[in-house]
Amino acid sequence: MEKNSIQQLGQVTARSTLKYTKKNWDQWIEILDAAGARNWTHKETVAYLKKKYKLSLWWQQGVTMGYQIAIGQRIQGRNLKGEYSLVASKTIPMSNKAMWKFLNSPEGLQIWLKPQEKFQLKLGEVFESNEGTFGEVRTVKKGSKARIHWQDTDWETHSVVQLIVNPRKGDKCLLIFQQEKIKDGREKIRLKAYWQKILEEIFAFAKEQ
Repeated sequence: MEKNSIQQLGQVTARSTLKYTKKNWDQWIEILDAAGARNWTHKETVAYLKKKYKLSLWWQQGVTMGYQIAIGQRIQGRNLKGEYSLVASKTIPMSNKAMWKFLNSPEGLQIWLKPQEKFQLKLGEVFESNEGTFGEVRTVKKGSKARIHWQDTDWETHSVVQLIVNPRKGDKCLLIFQQEKIKDGREKIRLKAYWQKILEEIFAFAKEQ
């Protein structure tokens, strides 16, 4: 195997893995294979990394999950409960402050949430959308982040949508939609396309301003 041939597993790059654990993904796969980790549980692999390599809690989990993706024990974007997650993001030519204001405006809300009635990103606010979804705002950090319970009428339970706005240089921002607790892989694919389409619509609006 060529040195550092695996560039990324899950959301973690080989560069980050090397920087914080002193080993890249190829090295960790070789080490864990030699230790017999293909037959271990998630908990056993974490314990081994903690005891043998003194990794931090975050990297115990990160290396274990990356290894499980590499050997086919875990589907990328899926947690141990069988739930899927996704991230859709795009740099938008609009300042962080202007983007947050837009996302709360009637015009912006009709792009990304499509509520049937008047709505604002405030703790405890509930919504029903024109597309058959409903939910509640669970946390808000004004100007940067909101966490929403988001459920389709066909689902038995809610997913979690995180709306994140991060500033970028030159009156730009990075807009992120992160959705967790998705029960089905096909739904993940559909929702990924859904959020990407919304990002393109917001980008087009910003370009016209």
